[in-house]
Amino acid sequence: MDRPLPLTAFSVETSKSYNKRVRKNYFKMNDLVWKVRLPMGHKDHFYGKWTPQWEGPFRVVKVYSGNSYGLQDMNGNMKKTNINGKFIKAYHLTIWEKYAQNIQKSFP
Repeated sequence: MDRPLPLTAFSVETSKSYNKRVRKNYFKMNDLVWKVRLPMGHKDHFYGKWTPQWEGPFRVVKVYSGNSYGLQDMNGNMKKTNINGKFIKAYHLTIWEKYAQNIQKSFP
């Protein structure tokens, strides 16, 4: 019986479709990352829906197996617990930080 079972063919097609859209994030030592603010969905009463969802930057100081990372803030303080890779993303300058850098370059 060389023909695959219909259920197997369906699961193969489903996994191909899923893998096209999903990107795994792997970070190296000294990468700067954003960390999601936990618990997710918690909103500040003052800011409401404009409450920041991410905080950072943090530096990756230890890479563990299973997509887990040890983080350190920019003041050198280690986070007490490790965090899973699905709760962090690569750090990019915000629009305000880019604006501040451009202002500093304009006025030596």
